[in-house]
Parts: sequence; structure tokens; C-alpha cells
Amino acid sequence: MPMRASRTAQFAIAMLSACVLYGQAPAKADGYRMVEAVVESVRRLSHPVVQVTLRDVRPAGSAGQRGARVVALSFPGQSSPGAARPWTEAGEAAWQLKPGERIRAFLWRQWGSERWYLGRFERAGQGSDPERPAVKGLIATLKVMPERVSPGESVRMTLTVRNASDTVYSYQTPTGQQYEFQVDGPAGRVWHWSHGKLFTTAIVQGSIRPGESKVYSVEWDLKDNSGKPAPPGEYRVSAWLTVMGDERPAAEPVTLVVKRS
Repeated sequence: MPMRASRTAQFAIAMLSACVLYGQAPAKADGYRMVEAVVESVRRLSHPVVQVTLRDVRPAGSAGQRGARVVALSFPGQSSPGAARPWTEAGEAAWQLKPGERIRAFLWRQWGSERWYLGRFERAGQGSDPERPAVKGLIATLKVMPERVSPGESVRMTLTVRNASDTVYSYQTPTGQQYEFQVDGPAGRVWHWSHGKLFTTAIVQGSIRPGESKVYSVEWDLKDNSGKPAPPGEYRVSAWLTVMGDERPAAEPVTLVVKRS
């Protein structure tokens, strides 16, 4: 009987593949980790060399054990195998980090070393905050079907982004994740589509031609990210493209009502 690879094995394969394909770390690197954490302190050693202390470190997309702490070094270097110092790819962005910021980061270390290095990362706002200025010429719409639903049912969410301008819209995403859907309740975030998913950690290029539309559709089973059913009430559904920069294609939120059974 064939055995399914565990999520840990799938994660390791995805990370190793990303490093080989995109040159994110020297060939003799070990201990790949994709984590979510809070920046505790930033020690700027010599521009742009930075030592970052992260707290509440846990696997990305997992509640995990809170309180873990990791000290990681970040600086740009050469990517050749014989380079004198590692190539972390965080570079200038790490110099701008501030204590208290939440980030999702790629950490790695070399064989036989206890020192962690900070690779690509994104601030929480890049991956989960739709509140940015809209992109001129792009029309983003969100449809939730149905908008009133009973417990135990599911809803289909569809984000459509159309380029209504006469120029090509080019963009980059910090990871392989291209879009996000999020559901918020009275007490805050209830569910987001990317929870528990693995994405390549390389910057991805994309574009939308004049007159072209990109359509993304997902289904939500009315359970929060811990697997518990969402209680009856009103919820705010949001959707956007996870592009880098100060502007972001985001649709107007839609109200979803979970009826009492």
C-alpha cells in the first residue's frame, strides 16, 4: 500500500526545490525553516548587515508553541559556492525592520553551524493586510455565493481582477502565493485561505494585459483555521492579490451571514 508523504516531508522537498531552482542559499545549507515570528530587536551592525532577534517563532501557518526565540544574521553576499559569506537575500529590506513587526520568514543555516541566517521574508501586511491604495486601471470584484448560509454548508468565493486600462499591469509577489481570501468576525480574523499552505519562497513575476481578467476561486466550509465551526452571525469577507509595493488590487469586502440553525 503506497504511503503518503508527511506534511513535514512535503515542506522539506518544497524548500529544497526552491533553493535549488532560485539560488536562495549555498549548496551546503541545512536546517531550512519557514516561520512566522515577531521582531524583538534589530541590531544594525554595518550597513546593510543586520542581526535580528525573533520571538514567538513557530512554523508558518501553525499555531505552534509560542515563546521560541531565534537570532538570525542577514547581509547580501555572493551566491557562488566559494563565496566567503552566505547569500541571505534579505539584504536592504532587513535593515528596515523594526521591533514589533510580524513577519513570515525563510531561515536556514549551513552544515555544522548553529548560526541562523534570514532569507526572504514578508511583513504581515504583505501577506494578510488588504488595506492599501487601489491600483489605478484595475477593477477588483468579489462574489460570495451564497451570501446567507446555514451551519454545515459551504460558500464559494471568487475574486476577479480586470485590467480596464490600456497598459499592461506588471507585478511581483514575495512568494508563490498570488492571492488571498480572508474572513473576519467581531473578534478578528476567523479564516484565511493560505493557512497551512506551502508556497515557494522566490519572488514571482506576473502581469495582466489590457482587457484581461484574472479569476481566483476558493471554497470555505464555515470552519475557522483551528477547525471549529464558525458561530452564527455576520462576517466580513475580503480578497486581494498579494503583490509587493504600496498599492494592491483588492476588492470591496462582502458581508456573509451565517444563519442560526
